[in-house]
Amino acid sequence: MANIQSFGQTYKDVREKNFALYINQKLFGTSSRIRFYKKLSRLLRNGVRLQDAIFQLSEISSSRSSTSSQTYFYREVNQKILDGLSLSDALAGWCPESERMMVAAGEG
Repeated sequence: MANIQSFGQTYKDVREKNFALYINQKLFGTSSRIRFYKKLSRLLRNGVRLQDAIFQLSEISSSRSSTSSQTYFYREVNQKILDGLSLSDALAGWCPESERMMVAAGEG
């Protein structure tokens, strides 16, 4: 599949991105999610809008490490929020379905 183009990306680029996403989703475990929920709840309690809170967390994580699974998580979730998805939908693939349902219940 040499040089198959889809929105400017080659098949190889898309495959590598999907592999990186898969690996980072597996590395982003329970303790990482707990830290995320605590940081996010603190920002939301202080009146920061969800979109701004996710962006801030993404920026902080990126400044510390551009390659960690946490940084990858924040970038992916931030982009999905910017694309108009709810937080529970943005978390798809990053946490168990039961956690997503609890987040969805809180969004309602």
